[in-house]
Amino acid sequence: MGQDQSHDKLEDQKLQQRGKIEWLIGGVSGVVVVGMIGFVFFQAISRSVSGPAMEVIAVGVEERQLSYHVGFRVKNRGDTTAADVMISGTLESEGEVIESVEVAVDYVPGNSERTGGMIFVHNPSQYQLRLLATAYNDP
Repeated sequence: MGQDQSHDKLEDQKLQQRGKIEWLIGGVSGVVVVGMIGFVFFQAISRSVSGPAMEVIAVGVEERQLSYHVGFRVKNRGDTTAADVMISGTLESEGEVIESVEVAVDYVPGNSERTGGMIFVHNPSQYQLRLLATAYNDP
């Protein structure tokens, strides 16, 4: 009978220790969940949503057989997505438009960027290259 009581006491101690660990893990998990909910709630309340804010940057010119390919990167610095984004590229000399090209980009999500290219007949390095986002739709 003495061995049964020691065995029972040992089992009780193990159960008590396991219970403490479970409570500790449960408490830490609860704090993490409450913190995450609070963070999401704070972001939802304090963050203002802005419309698309497009910026177009030339990233390189490559000469091909009878044309010049201008790579570009369009950045949407706004919070919302822009669809059917029209990018205009012009080559100018002393205020005169030498060549004009337009490209459509399907969509540019908020706070992201997309890349593309334009094909010119004239050499862009001999003229002033202007790239501009001219239109978009709300998806």
